[in-house]
Amino acid sequence: MDLPLPQTWSSAEAHPLGGLYKALGHRVELCAGALWIDVGRFSMTSVPCGQLVHPCRGELEDLLRRTGRLAAQFPTSIPTGVGAHLFAVRDPAYGPGHQQRQFRQHVRKGSASCEVRGVDWTELAARGWPVIEDAYRRQRRPASITRARWEAFCRAGTGGAGLGVTGCFVGGTLAAFLVHWTWDGARHGLILHRWARFDPQKASHCLLDAYTTMAMGRDGMRYVTLGRQMVPADRRDRMTGIMKQHAGYLLEPVRVGAVLHPDWGRWIGGRWSRAVLEGVRRFAGGRLPALDNVEVLQAAAVTQLPGVPTAGAGVQPPARQ
Repeated sequence: MDLPLPQTWSSAEAHPLGGLYKALGHRVELCAGALWIDVGRFSMTSVPCGQLVHPCRGELEDLLRRTGRLAAQFPTSIPTGVGAHLFAVRDPAYGPGHQQRQFRQHVRKGSASCEVRGVDWTELAARGWPVIEDAYRRQRRPASITRARWEAFCRAGTGGAGLGVTGCFVGGTLAAFLVHWTWDGARHGLILHRWARFDPQKASHCLLDAYTTMAMGRDGMRYVTLGRQMVPADRRDRMTGIMKQHAGYLLEPVRVGAVLHPDWGRWIGGRWSRAVLEGVRRFAGGRLPALDNVEVLQAAAVTQLPGVPTAGAGVQPPARQ
């Protein structure tokens, strides 16, 4: 059941998503009415990444002092930062007509063998681990999640108001799943994984089709989002973005802002420092992933925020397009 939620929480752990991300090994912090998690070694980012945040500079600098991170980034409707896009569906009549033709064909092919339904957290703990193992192996991600951490994640999900899971099953086996959070009439897709073994059955296509149709059919649902384009972008982000668009998710413009740690910003946020780092990154030809954070520095250079909270600051829902 989707519960009415307050717009502020007493701590990061009290936020419905706090325990979920903490179980995955993230540091969780509360700032400007939103939850923030660490991303890599350098950044903090607000989550869910499709929810707009209107912070002040002082709040984010305090966050960076507490965490020792270099930068904090967030999506916002404030006219600042750099341009990106949300992936969103707002039409309550969502259906095959919103999808790209090849995507529809994949859904028709998969419908003979795929069943999409809600999954409770106990079932996800027992049946989702092979999906996680396969996804992390394909993505060549570090083995940061163990079976014990996975089970802790599912226990945390049980207690999170508005949290849910939708899964696609092939022959009774969980082939793909999507963890989501509903708040204030918006459904945020948080974590999407598939088991590549079931790609021929088009499990991911059937999951997105049925999930979006069911979500938009709920009373009071204003929009469904599968997040935003990330800064910096990577190959996985671009490939996933194409599939979201083929599934009928529209690209909605959004600004992404970034603030640097006050002790470091004056040294690495200047124009000449950014130019040097950008030159090194191009020369390295992508062999130094840490230099991808130059894009975050570029966003920080054009982010203008008030120094103290103003009226209307905090978490804001995206405006209707």
